[in-house]
Amino acid sequence: MISEKLMASWNSGEAALLLENADIEITEVHGLICGMIAGGCENNVSAYMPSVVNTINSGEAFGESVKSWLVEFFDLLSRQYREMETLDFPFEDRLTTPDDAVYYLSMWASAFLLGFGCSFGSEELSSSGRELLEEISSFTQVESENIESEEEFDSIVTTLQEHLKVCAMSLYADYGAVTGGRIPGAESAGAGKSVKGKGPIRDGELVIGEEGVHLSDLLGGR
Repeated sequence: MISEKLMASWNSGEAALLLENADIEITEVHGLICGMIAGGCENNVSAYMPSVVNTINSGEAFGESVKSWLVEFFDLLSRQYREMETLDFPFEDRLTTPDDAVYYLSMWASAFLLGFGCSFGSEELSSSGRELLEEISSFTQVESENIESEEEFDSIVTTLQEHLKVCAMSLYADYGAVTGGRIPGAESAGAGKSVKGKGPIRDGELVIGEEGVHLSDLLGGR
């Protein structure tokens, strides 16, 4: 269950961004910050604020209400990571149709990847790290299909959300929490190679490729 504190901060941020006419959705901000923390960004305003401003506001300074909210929001998400709780997706109540699920989950995944890249820098990822990022990246290509059963849809969306959460928390455990975004000894043999068959994605559950990812394929073979 999403904590009241996080939900209150989410609502405050959404209102602040709207008043500022910011050309970004709060789901993107959430994904961006989660990616930055997973990549090793410290919970220090001077460490993250420039990247956040440059990324989501084209370098233009935010008003005080948005800046104050960003500090609070970053701290909340940072503590959630440190305590190794499962991540919360405050936008989950908006995933009511296949198109909505595609819209919000792909938006979050894209922002997460951007945030991870901002804080991780140019260090070489291990093979497992690359695989996790590839799996998150697959959600930026997701496509929707008609799903007749509400029960089937709920099952698919739950699976998608849990998959993203596990990938994000795994990246944080491997990099953000351990090395501060720098890998002192990335694997030399096999670094950058995908280890097939060992990640959460399996044939028949998630199809990755030029045709994108189909939500209904998650139930394939079950």
